[in-house]
Amino acid sequence: MRALLFALLLPTYASAQTLTTAILDASGVSDAQLKRVQRTAEANLTQLSALTVSEGAAFKKGAPRACEGNCAAQLASSLNAAGVLLLDVRGMDKTGEKISVELQLWLDGEKLGLRRLDGLTIDGFENASRAPLDLLLPAWAKKGYGGLRLQLEPGTTVKVDGRVAKVKPGQIQAVPAGMHQVDVIFPEGHAVLQRLEVPPGSRVKVEAQSPQAAVSGPAPKRFTALRGVSYGTFMAGAAVIA
Repeated sequence: MRALLFALLLPTYASAQTLTTAILDASGVSDAQLKRVQRTAEANLTQLSALTVSEGAAFKKGAPRACEGNCAAQLASSLNAAGVLLLDVRGMDKTGEKISVELQLWLDGEKLGLRRLDGLTIDGFENASRAPLDLLLPAWAKKGYGGLRLQLEPGTTVKVDGRVAKVKPGQIQAVPAGMHQVDVIFPEGHAVLQRLEVPPGSRVKVEAQSPQAAVSGPAPKRFTALRGVSYGTFMAGAAVIA
């Protein structure tokens, strides 16, 4: 006798994500010019990212540096935001109109990447910085998207809307914001199909536990009619979005 074992999809969580900016260092530019660069970067992020962009604090020139070693990491970690864009702005002429800007994007205390823009004017920074910022943003954090963080056992396969997720366990699968079907398939062939809502700019955590044998008998190794029926039977899962 063949029997279907129950599979449990653990609760998932999605938290509101914020993105802010901070000036890592600056020289050769006025306070007004520096503020303009910072506000321009925030405006671009608002257009590009699904995360909520908050206004960063103004840079205080001449203030003693309260960091040792990796100041960028310490500054990013000190801010109450999941994502931080750090800007290092340097004037390249006496007027400060030509500038060099280094962009660093940090997420959860880790640096995702760095881009440097040289020889810009203050007016040209808006257009020149948009593409580099878009490249720095992870796919799940872009406008109209969210992510599924897959916490899986070895050998477990996850299909999102019928397509096999290609990311490794612990990584984030970018998906359009909205409702998605997540099919968790265990090595024995058993599966659970869930409907999960992914808010824009969120990272929904998906965890799966191997089912425990409830009855004796070999588990089906391939897709069977019984497994097909099980999809409809177990649509109501334990998915929770906080």
